[in-house]
Amino acid sequence: MTRLARRARRGVLTTPQTDTLVEAVTAHYPQPQYDNCTFVLCRLELPPNSSTGWHYHPGTLIAIVEHGELHHRGPGGETRIYRAGDAFVEPSGPGYVHCGTAGPDLPTRLLALYITPKGHALTIPASAPE
Repeated sequence: MTRLARRARRGVLTTPQTDTLVEAVTAHYPQPQYDNCTFVLCRLELPPNSSTGWHYHPGTLIAIVEHGELHHRGPGGETRIYRAGDAFVEPSGPGYVHCGTAGPDLPTRLLALYITPKGHALTIPASAPE
């Protein structure tokens, strides 16, 4: 068993915007450049037409759409549609406030890796950009 595997914790998280339960594994990567980071791998599921709410991340998010589609609205109002098999990266900080909405026909399932500074929340609720 690797040191990374020994340091991983499993759990269930609730997203603040949707109260959607997600599976999560938390780990610390033993490399100097990541000493102050926590890695959280989550599987998130959104019912059809449900939204994450406007938010940002204190760290970087890397996600893959496993099922359904995600309508991703960025800080400039642009919308991209990510479908099953698509991957995307969300940069950190309040300059990248965004919102995700599940497609109308199917639940959306994402596999998301949060690389977050230790002690910070995975997501921070925010107001929609004007």
